[in-house]
Amino acid sequence: DCPGAVELEPFGAGLPLSNVPGTVLARALGAHGIPPAVADSLTDAILDWRDADDNARNFGAECSRYLSRGEPAPRNGPHASVDELRSVRGFATWMGEGGDAGIASMLRTDSGRVFLDAAPPAVLAALPGITRQAVAALEQRRRSGGEPLRELLSLMGIIPEESRRSLEQAFTELGDILTVRPE
Repeated sequence: DCPGAVELEPFGAGLPLSNVPGTVLARALGAHGIPPAVADSLTDAILDWRDADDNARNFGAECSRYLSRGEPAPRNGPHASVDELRSVRGFATWMGEGGDAGIASMLRTDSGRVFLDAAPPAVLAALPGITRQAVAALEQRRRSGGEPLRELLSLMGIIPEESRRSLEQAFTELGDILTVRPE
């Protein structure tokens, strides 16, 4: 008796707002055409929104800034929803009227790692060490019905040599963000 809609998405299909590193978040925002200086500012604002202190980062915003404008104070904890980003300084402009301009679609509020086989190309491209060529190889593998990778190291075998070097350099950091098994 209650009309409505339910939208399901694979767990791990986006970047976790509660613990995504700032460098990855800035890359993700840049992938959506946000200029680097603005992406850095938005990243600092998100990091300030979710951290427990009231010390503003260089381009961030903390409690006093929001309250002086009659806006809700930062959560100082994990986001309750991706839509909460509209309250974070600067995000309403980039999320658009209808929802997200692509930004919200690549973020989520859980704290798990990004699941390699569920993450969209824009999310993969934002991860450290993942080049455009690596994203293309992963997408080709998905389209051809390739078996899921059993371990992160297996990624080395399906990407071009140039991409392998990039992946090797970021492998430790990437292991904290990406998984080949849903969590």
